Amino acid sequence: GRQGLCYTAVNRNGECKNRLAIRLSKKDCCCGKNMGRGWGDECYTCPPAGS
Repeated sequence: GRQGLCYTAVNRNGECKNRLAIRLSKKDCCCGKNMGRGWGDECYTCPPAGS
């Protein structure tokens, strides 16, 4: 899949924060062990864990 920036925090306004140094696929970012909260240039919000 496409690689993108992975963020571990999303603030109240829906803006991604705390970018990881490595680029990941959406699946790896959102479903990985470090559980990203947002992904990609447009800050796609990851679905809640377990969904």
